[in-house]
Amino acid sequence: MKRLFDRKDMLILSYGRLENEQNLVFQVNVRRISIYILEEGTILDEFIKNKNVIQYLDHFIIFLPEKKEFQNLFWKEFYSIFGKDYEKIINTSNNIFCMNEMIHYMKENANIGNQSMLLDYGCGSGLSLYTDYIGRLVGYEPVYTMRQQALKRGMHVLGSHAFNMLPDDYFDAAFACYVFHLSIQEKSIYQLSQKMKKEAVLVANFYKDIDVVRINRIFDKLNYRVMKITDIQERFGSIYEYVKR
Repeated sequence: MKRLFDRKDMLILSYGRLENEQNLVFQVNVRRISIYILEEGTILDEFIKNKNVIQYLDHFIIFLPEKKEFQNLFWKEFYSIFGKDYEKIINTSNNIFCMNEMIHYMKENANIGNQSMLLDYGCGSGLSLYTDYIGRLVGYEPVYTMRQQALKRGMHVLGSHAFNMLPDDYFDAAFACYVFHLSIQEKSIYQLSQKMKKEAVLVANFYKDIDVVRINRIFDKLNYRVMKITDIQERFGSIYEYVKR
């Protein structure tokens, strides 16, 4: 994958081969993801006008499957493939700043202190270790490649099985930084909710506002108080607070 990643071309990704490969150079099929390179001079607008096509992290154009469960599988495959290069394809300082803003918000508005049990939901490579928070922090990361990076950093991080084995009502608060656009399954949010104490607060942002309506409906169905936060910078996408009632 290094040869592909080092190219300056835009990479086109799809869950399986695309039917129309015009202007695309097929490169390789890795796991269930087909990887193409966009021919030089092709107008990007032709690719991103479809509702299930997104331009992602300045390096990729992604053709998402129609069904949410397959979209979720796509993202797991994506980070299994590109996870080792994760910090090369994001702005790490931006992510850390976003997490700090979320944590500061919870400290000021939800009485979160250094004795609180805080969850980094979808912790990725463990960048939350570089935030200002000095209390008890646990990461949850379902993708093995990403989880290993967080472990190597010294983070207390759990995979899906270990997370589900935690007792209910475990966390005082949680944040999800650049996570909820990844087609998170409804059952995963139910499982997260079980681990949150009553009155626990979750703060999450939505990259390009992707999936914000669906996620908010799920939390509303779980009887959470859902509120948009306006005093954190919009450059992170819309940011919401969810309070378990």
